[in-house]
Parts: sequence; C-alpha cells; structure tokens
Amino acid sequence: TGANVATTLPPLMIDERGFGRYRAADYDALIDHPVEISKHERFEFDVRGVPHALVVTGAYKADLARIVRDTQKVCAEHIAMFHRDGTPPFAQYLFLLSVLPEGYGGLEHRDSTSLVCAAADLPVAGDPAISEGYLGLLSLISNEYFQAWKVKRIRPKSFVPYDLTREAFTTQLWIYEGFTSYYDDLLLRRAGL
Repeated sequence: TGANVATTLPPLMIDERGFGRYRAADYDALIDHPVEISKHERFEFDVRGVPHALVVTGAYKADLARIVRDTQKVCAEHIAMFHRDGTPPFAQYLFLLSVLPEGYGGLEHRDSTSLVCAAADLPVAGDPAISEGYLGLLSLISNEYFQAWKVKRIRPKSFVPYDLTREAFTTQLWIYEGFTSYYDDLLLRRAGL
C-alpha cells in the first residue's frame, strides 16, 4: 500500500517501513506516543545534536523545505531557553502534521506532537511572505514544542499522578496555556519569524 509508520515508541524489531514491534514501558508511555500509519512524507533534521522529524500527511502543495527550516529555528530557540547546555530532554522529536481542507489544532506528547492545519495555511513555494495562516501554524508548532517541557515535564502538582479514570478539573489553565501562548510567539520572534 506504500504506507509507513512514524512514532517515537522504541522499536524492538521493525522493517524498513517501520512495521513490526515496539515497546512501551507502561500504559502511560503507550498513550503518550502517537503512531501515524499512512502514506506520508518524512523530513529529518537535527537540532543541537538531537534528531527531529516532520511527517506530513494529506493533500497539499507547499514549500515543505521552508517549514522544516522554520521549525528547526523554532526548536533551537526553545532548547536554548530551557537548557543552558543546549541539550533537550528527549533523544528524538517527531512532528506529525495532518493537512486537511480545513482545521487547526495540536496535542503535545512527551517527545512528539500531533498537529492539524488547513492546506491554505502552508507556505507557497517561491513566496517569502509569512501569511496569517502560516504564522498560525508556526505558532502552533512552537506551542506544542514548548509543552514538551511545560506540561509534559514541568507538571502541576494537582496532576501528579495523572488519574485517567476521571476528569481532572483545574483553575490553573491560565498558567499552562497562558504562559505557553506568550512564549510560543516570543520564541517565534527570537527565531526571526
């Protein structure tokens, strides 16, 4: 079918397309590692010695090399802010981007993120301008990457340990999403975007 697997789950035995067996330390680790099985394009890049990848699915015409370059800049700014030694807390990072006719959103994970954007939000090859839609996508990328630290590693005491058997109500969303929203755009600016 031409499908490949993309995930940050540790592989046990996989083939060249990523099919095979993976290992999760426990249930929490399993649900914190999304798995993409599709025909997709994969773009690999390095940020401060750590492999990163952007996996893109859907129907689109876009300058994907530009998205990779811009994402790499954003990631470098986040790592510089959180780690004086320049080393992030993960061995690899994966951006899973689903391109749809309409849509926008993301969900952070420990060493990956699942993103959705509208095809119209992607940059057009040969056009150096940053459209509102593309700026929104870069902000989303920055937001979800930031949460690999703030939320996934710097966690609120009220959520430790997580109890997935019931809803977790909090009045502290402003600090999680509010601080993140501030920093996602600040780090875009620091990256020159």
